[in-house]
Amino acid sequence: MKPIALFQHHPDDGAGYFLDFARRSHLPVVLFRGDMGEALPTTIQPFSALVSLGGPMSVNDRLDFIEYETLLMEEAIAHQIPILGHCLGSQLLARTLGGEIRANAPSPVEIGWHRVEALDDRHPDWTGMFRLGEVFQWHNESWSLPEGAELLLGNAHCAHQMFRHGPHLGMQFHIEITADKIRAWCRSSSHEPAQWAHLPCAQSAEAMQQDLTDKVGLSNRMADAIYQRWSQALYQKG
Repeated sequence: MKPIALFQHHPDDGAGYFLDFARRSHLPVVLFRGDMGEALPTTIQPFSALVSLGGPMSVNDRLDFIEYETLLMEEAIAHQIPILGHCLGSQLLARTLGGEIRANAPSPVEIGWHRVEALDDRHPDWTGMFRLGEVFQWHNESWSLPEGAELLLGNAHCAHQMFRHGPHLGMQFHIEITADKIRAWCRSSSHEPAQWAHLPCAQSAEAMQQDLTDKVGLSNRMADAIYQRWSQALYQKG
């Protein structure tokens, strides 16, 4: 199989559990760090898929390496090469498909462990695993649904949580999360949850880290299920 092109946008927002899944599934991965000034691929054709991670910046900031990644996403979409977007990556995918990135709604932010809910019962293979428990969130923007995309998940704090467009999947939440990532974010960005912790849409750094082993373990189980479902398209591409 051709390798997966993996795009990281910030030192503190690595691939986390996605790499664990890829290794166990024998999926080769090539990491690209445009945020570090590394050269990005000139074409997406040598790759079986494009996986885009999160980051503290906004897609609307129009950073050069983000804009270049957009061109690669456009090529992937044109050639039906599957894309998987996490948080910022989902916003980049939505924008590439014609959606808009705007302030999160109906809550100003969503930070911490929160449930997401299927909007109907038509796609249990895409949504059933999220009945298990809460997923990890940290964002103040979200996307409008691109034309031709199907909204699969939402919740009371963010109406647009996950969408599918052909072989492409965008998730506003961090299903790749690990305990180390949460601890690092709570150390480096504790002012953000503290600012909003009086609202139900956000948790304090202390609350986020309670029962962390169990919560991350459950998140990993959901990640295994959704990654396995999405990766079926890779085997079809070869």
